[in-house]
Amino acid sequence: MGRIMQAYIKGETSRDVIINHGVPQGSPLSPILFIIFTCDLPLIRKPVFRSQYADDIKLYTAAPQIKTIRNRLQSSIKDLSLYCAGWRMGLCSKKTVLILFNRSNRRGQESCNLHIQGEVVKQATTSKFLGITFDQHLTFNNHFQTIACLARQRITKLIAISNSRCGPSAHTLIRLYKTYVRTLFEYGSAATCVAEPRVFDIWEKLQTRLIRHALDLPNYIRHDNLRRYADLPTVHDRVLYLAKRWYRKTLQQNEPMRHFIQQHTKYYSGFDKPRKTPYLELRD
Repeated sequence: MGRIMQAYIKGETSRDVIINHGVPQGSPLSPILFIIFTCDLPLIRKPVFRSQYADDIKLYTAAPQIKTIRNRLQSSIKDLSLYCAGWRMGLCSKKTVLILFNRSNRRGQESCNLHIQGEVVKQATTSKFLGITFDQHLTFNNHFQTIACLARQRITKLIAISNSRCGPSAHTLIRLYKTYVRTLFEYGSAATCVAEPRVFDIWEKLQTRLIRHALDLPNYIRHDNLRRYADLPTVHDRVLYLAKRWYRKTLQQNEPMRHFIQQHTKYYSGFDKPRKTPYLELRD
C-alpha cells in the first residue's frame, strides 16, 4: 500500500500512478504467493514427471520411440493448459523449448512436434534450468565454458587485489578463492558430477593458476604438489564429494528416490563411499 510508479522516456516523466494491487519487484512475497496459488496443479500422469521452481516448470519422460515421447508430453501439456485456462493463467510457448537427451547424433535431429495452444514448441540442442545449461548429450561443455569465463574474471580481480600494496596474504587469498570462485564450480554439482573428468580440466586450470599465484611458486612445481601445499582437492573431487553428500541426504528423506536407487544401484554405488585424493579423504 502507498506505492506509486512513474514512466521515464526520453527526458519526459509521466504522472504518478498509485499501485492498488501486486507486489514489489524482487519481493520474496511474490514467489510464495505464486506457489500457494498453484499448489493444486494437476498431477502429471506417469511415466511423465514434473520439476517446478516457482513459475519455471519442466516436464520430462523417457522412451525408445519419439512417437511415445510426443504422445506422453502432449497429453501432459494438455492437462496443464486446461488447468491454467481455468485459473486465467497463460503458458508462454515462446519461452518453452524441447530438448531430446540421447547418445546418438541422429536421434537429436528427429522432430517431436509438440504444441502449446496451437503453437509449435521450439526444439533446441541446449536448455538452461536454474542456472545450469543442459545439452542433448549431457556433456555439459557449454555450462563449463560459461562458468569458466565468469570464474576467470573473478580470478583476475583477486590477482589484481593481491598485487596491490596492501594485498591479502596467501592464506586469505585462497580463502577468497573458495568463497568467491570455487562456489561457481560447486553450484549444481548433483547434475554436473556426471560430466567426463576431462571436461573438468578447464576449471582445474583456473584453480591451479590461483594457487600458483597465491603461493608464488614456479611453473615447474607439479599440480598435485600445488594442491597439497594449498590443502585443496581437485575441482572434480570436490564436485563428486558434494554430489555424493546431496544424494545421500536425498536418499534419507525421499522414499521414491530410495526405491529408484535400489533399482539402479550400479549407477550410484560410488556415492556411499568417501572420495579419496592423493592427500585428502573427503568425508561428510
